[in-house]
Amino acid sequence: MSLGIGGGPSVDVSHVPERVLNIPQIRGLSDAENADVAVMCEQVRRVAARNRDRFVYYNAEQEFVNMNVAIPAEFEQYASVLGWNATAVDTLARRVQLDGFVRPGSVDRFTDLDAALRRTRFFSQFKMAVQSMLIYGPAFIATVRSGGMTKVQAFSARDATGIWDDERPGQLRCGIAVQEWEHFGVKRALLFYPGVAVQLTRRTFGADWEVQRFRTGLPGRVSLRPLTFLPQLDKPWGQSRITRPMLSLTRSAARSFLRAEMNGEIYGYPQLYGTNMSPELAAQFASGMAKFFAVDVHRDEDGAPMPSSEVPETKIGQVQVGSQQPHLDSLRSTAMLYAAESHLSPDKLGVIHDNPSSADAIDRADGELNDLAEETGRDIREPILDVLHDVWLLENGAVSVPDDVASLEADFHDPGQTTRYSSRMALASLVTAGAVTPGESITYEAAGFSRPTALRLAEAWQAAERRKSQQAMAEQALAARSNPLSAGLVARREAGEQL
Repeated sequence: MSLGIGGGPSVDVSHVPERVLNIPQIRGLSDAENADVAVMCEQVRRVAARNRDRFVYYNAEQEFVNMNVAIPAEFEQYASVLGWNATAVDTLARRVQLDGFVRPGSVDRFTDLDAALRRTRFFSQFKMAVQSMLIYGPAFIATVRSGGMTKVQAFSARDATGIWDDERPGQLRCGIAVQEWEHFGVKRALLFYPGVAVQLTRRTFGADWEVQRFRTGLPGRVSLRPLTFLPQLDKPWGQSRITRPMLSLTRSAARSFLRAEMNGEIYGYPQLYGTNMSPELAAQFASGMAKFFAVDVHRDEDGAPMPSSEVPETKIGQVQVGSQQPHLDSLRSTAMLYAAESHLSPDKLGVIHDNPSSADAIDRADGELNDLAEETGRDIREPILDVLHDVWLLENGAVSVPDDVASLEADFHDPGQTTRYSSRMALASLVTAGAVTPGESITYEAAGFSRPTALRLAEAWQAAERRKSQQAMAEQALAARSNPLSAGLVARREAGEQL
């Protein structure tokens, strides 16, 4: 029977308040296993609301938070949605790029598992795991052998968790991953132990849980690997890229934006008023684009004109409306605070200054973000290698990793070379200085070309060098024939004589 690790939740999470693991005591599990499941369920429940907030803020689905001071409730539906949080996550995620794996001291990349990595969609699963890790703090990658095939699947912190192994830092003693949710809660989940996976399934609410045990083919290894963003001693599960200050600043910016929108409606179409006017006269000044306010002080309570020997002068004026500038300045200040918190340049948040950010200011902001990307790559390097080792063991049916595979290193793209121009200019300088060899595939890869393109360029360069060598030899032979001193020797050699 297949473990069915592929696939995802069957319920649209945007319509679910939060995901709560609700697995009770299961008869098919031991007391120790039930105790572990209870601990892991509590871990997910404890952060379910927080993870739900991160999900809706990343997808810009958060509700508008009104302070009920200056914005009427009926205007809340016009609040603008800001995508700052998605920008903060995605900008960093794009800088954490895994190019492949290399052996120390080897020029070429490790290619023994290329077919398996393509078949399991390893790199796409890694990309999604990094993105989920930045949103919630941790993410998980599971590896199992099912149906004669190796399968790799990423899970978010809303669907998976584990219990740390006290004897092996950074490793899990056990873990759980939800494969399918229903309206009544968990429908299908995998429980991971060293060398064993336990499939838990219930068909409907209140039904008995079905328990099936499988050997994962990884003896002594829990094949659920956690990836964590900026873990700390007090926060071993890491922390979200979307921090609480960033959430607060997003709400503040939405309010500033709506206040500016409301002010712009009035500022764009000025409101007029008139004094000492009859309703009949005021109706002549009404406009379809603006409002007109009329005040007739010479009417009694019944609306009848009041006798007066002096008729006051009729006046028409414009209601004074404040400028939008204070609201825009508030929005700009909030964006600057958000940029500082997220290590982004203000330009990425849509903030335009009269004097745009200088190249040094942009480089400084990008430099901090690149440092953060490098630190992220160092934190997840070991878990990714553990996943690669798991894939190798399952593909080869082995029980231990050989030394040449154990010595592999994860090769992350340099986050500082975010553009093709910067990558290629840096390599051109190194080639000119003689620090790298031109025409090699590794040189083209470092310049930002994909591996297939780098191999083709290297082959084209070598073919061009061969043509140059052949042309040079032909020119030397032609020169020898033309030289009176060597023409006779060349002719005798071509005739087959021994010289």
